[in-house]
Amino acid sequence: MTKLYRFIFVFVFMLFATRTAYGSDPFKVVNIPVDATGVTAIEAQEAALQQGQAKAADILLKRVTVPSEVAAKGVPSPTPEMIGRMIRALEISNEQRTAQRYYGEVTIAFNPTEVRRFLRANGLTLFSSQAQPRLAVALSNSPAVQAALNKALSSGGFINSLTPLKTTGGGYIDTSLANGNMSAAKLLAASHGVQYVTVFNGSETLDGVNVNMIDIAVLSEEVRRYPAVSGYNAGTALQNAVAVLETNWKEQSASFAATAQDLPVSILFNSHQDWRMLQDVIDDSAQIQSAQLTALSKDGALMILSYSGNIAKLTQELSYKGVGLKQDPKLGVVIGRSSYLR
Repeated sequence: MTKLYRFIFVFVFMLFATRTAYGSDPFKVVNIPVDATGVTAIEAQEAALQQGQAKAADILLKRVTVPSEVAAKGVPSPTPEMIGRMIRALEISNEQRTAQRYYGEVTIAFNPTEVRRFLRANGLTLFSSQAQPRLAVALSNSPAVQAALNKALSSGGFINSLTPLKTTGGGYIDTSLANGNMSAAKLLAASHGVQYVTVFNGSETLDGVNVNMIDIAVLSEEVRRYPAVSGYNAGTALQNAVAVLETNWKEQSASFAATAQDLPVSILFNSHQDWRMLQDVIDDSAQIQSAQLTALSKDGALMILSYSGNIAKLTQELSYKGVGLKQDPKLGVVIGRSSYLR
């Protein structure tokens, strides 16, 4: 999630720059399988690429829009020409071809400006802010289903979703996480530097795979259980589960935005490294909607933070990341490294 930084007056411009928080891109859709035939190999390839572009555009537009708004307005699907204008880069991998068949995987990066233009023309709101990353854990009583879920997590590009998913990288996973075990979740979250652990518990059905999803917030110790979602295989079930997470995030963020409050703060630091660290923490905060920089010097900055929730929760969240927030009689609300503010 990248906050919007608006510059009013800056003393040292080069010390401040906006960044994408997790190295992910919500306008990127990866590893879309394509498979098409044609009279010639060239025709098959053209058909497959058009197929991949349409699939990727559908995934992206569902990602960056609110389902209830789309349903209410009945927005038409974009034409191939419209999709072509929205694409900024296309990459093909694992391609194979015969005289009349072409198949492979397509990764497409879309142009945010053109996507916004298409949505605005159809009266839709663009929603591309990402939540904090979650550590994704795949579990199942079936080794085959668990392996398939892990494969989908590692290759599905879910780091680009609006609820970015990180993988554990293998190793032992406490199966009590399937029941929302908070102690196990806290240990795992601490070892991977995250505040959320999301468990995808898969099971085989006659029609494919069901996934029961548990979202664990280790800081607030909240556990949210979602109704099971299904798919014809583990990959599609996982995609449908992530779509549920994304929809919940968009609805929650819309609610946050409606109740956001402005908070003038002084940011204190004693090095460029500290300043960059504090920017990252502000940028990664789930409760801070935007940050307006009004002044910057070599050892401090003035900002106006737009945040939702309450100040106690914001203080708790920042403290978890090694950042303090306190009231100073002269400076007002001050933010800095916890060790610096003692």
